[in-house]
Amino acid sequence: EGLNFRPLTRRIALMLAVLFSSMLFGLGHAVNPEATVISTIGLFLTGIFYGLSYVLTGELALPIGFHIAWNFFENSVFGFPVSGEDLGASFIGMLQRGPVLLTGGAFGPEAGLFGIGAHLVAILAVLVWVRLYRGKIILLEELAEPDLRKRDSERSN
Repeated sequence: EGLNFRPLTRRIALMLAVLFSSMLFGLGHAVNPEATVISTIGLFLTGIFYGLSYVLTGELALPIGFHIAWNFFENSVFGFPVSGEDLGASFIGMLQRGPVLLTGGAFGPEAGLFGIGAHLVAILAVLVWVRLYRGKIILLEELAEPDLRKRDSERSN
């Protein structure tokens, strides 16, 4: 009869999609003011976090909500720059001090080791949450097949 590699290819497709979109997310921010290699790596990890949030839950609202919340709290609440851009007034005026390597400097927290650590913790938190909620950590392979293809394959069966 042959071997069925479809589940394996779906899993690989999802992992490649997360990696590729994360690279684009990091590189897309690399042209921002004050960008560094560390900010690009940090934003690549942010992309991994957003991508995993989607492919592990199937909920697009989760990464969108996380992205909006991060940017809002980073600038509008705490007054940090967002990806090298100062977006205006904030609720709390903070004076950022310390080594740029740790704090991210004028680019913002995601360009520093503290920000990278926060994103690694966020990735771990999503994995733990999915494990507690679903009982196991699995990629939702059905996300690799667009709805239009599903409808066509369902009609042919």
